[in-house]
Amino acid sequence: MGVNVYNFLILDFFIITIILTSLFGLGAGFFENIYIICLAFFMVGVSFGGNLPIAGVLLLESIPPSKQSLLTLLSVWWPVGQVLASVISWMTLSESNSCVGNVGDYCSPALNYGWRHVCYYFSAVTVISAFLGYLFNLRETPKYLVSVGKYEDAVNFLNKLAHENGKILKITAADFEISRKTQKRKDVESKSKLGRIKPLFIKELRVTTILIWFIWMFVAIGYNMFNVCLPGFLQHSGAETLGLSETYRNYVIVSFSSIPGSIVGMFLTDSKLGRKGTMAFATGSTALALLLFTKFTSPTGQLVMGSINGSLQNLMYGVIYAYTPEVFPTSIRNTAYGIAASVGHLSGAVAPFATFSLINLSYLFPIYCSSAIILIAAFLMLCLPDVNKVYVK
Repeated sequence: MGVNVYNFLILDFFIITIILTSLFGLGAGFFENIYIICLAFFMVGVSFGGNLPIAGVLLLESIPPSKQSLLTLLSVWWPVGQVLASVISWMTLSESNSCVGNVGDYCSPALNYGWRHVCYYFSAVTVISAFLGYLFNLRETPKYLVSVGKYEDAVNFLNKLAHENGKILKITAADFEISRKTQKRKDVESKSKLGRIKPLFIKELRVTTILIWFIWMFVAIGYNMFNVCLPGFLQHSGAETLGLSETYRNYVIVSFSSIPGSIVGMFLTDSKLGRKGTMAFATGSTALALLLFTKFTSPTGQLVMGSINGSLQNLMYGVIYAYTPEVFPTSIRNTAYGIAASVGHLSGAVAPFATFSLINLSYLFPIYCSSAIILIAAFLMLCLPDVNKVYVK
């Protein structure tokens, strides 16, 4: 969906994807047919996947270069959302409204309605987030408006922003005039999606584009392979079997522990490590933490390691989400970000199938594979260019 964002204003597309996510999630809770439910959840993923890249681009193009480390901090809302989702699930799901027996055991729909209520609550929270976008008067970014030739709208935005901050700008649309050849921007305004993808493979960006696609692919597979099994790991860790309530309680703890990762990442990206160094460090540390996870057999030990790993994973993803839009020019930023995210989501969709096959042999196998795959991504990150040395305008 990121490629199609040029058919809309970025902000409109951002709100539309939030509303669609809520509607499909609400529908999943109402439907009875398993195939329709699966389709509804699939559409939730499509809508939500189209929203994530746009959020980063909106922030990146609305702040000055000196404050771009805030883009890493944006990822803090991911674990905050996970905490909220975990709390809702913890308070809603119980053994009286959920099937907690063995896989394959029959469970009457009349006794298995807890997950439907969770869908309703999640949809309500998503609608509220869309409402907040209007409440706080989110606006289209001036960089995007200039890149598509909407100079008057860009001037109006900057004048309003200056007025709100007690400043006066002497700027007109003529200040943004560019050559007719650049103004056409065939690489963006072409109706052919291939015309939008082609600029990603110019000499200055070709290697970077390919590396980023592979990084998103490996990280998504490794990340999902571990996290798909995390509730099961926490529930069946060691000799003690945890109940449904204890499992979601621990999931709340693991989600909450991810929050510091984004805060640390904001400072590290402005340190000597930079974007690339921080990203590789966080990714390599995540791979190591996954291996250490296998050395703890008690529920408490795995909970602690799961919390450490959650913080490192959020740091890793936070910098990846920040680096990807920064490394591409504004004219193709949404396309580049959208394709990278799509590669990640499609690759991540493979992870559950591989995980369930491996977990039948041992619950440790998916962790070993996840660690190895993420470690490969860390090495690829070291091959990326520094953000301040790439072709950006």
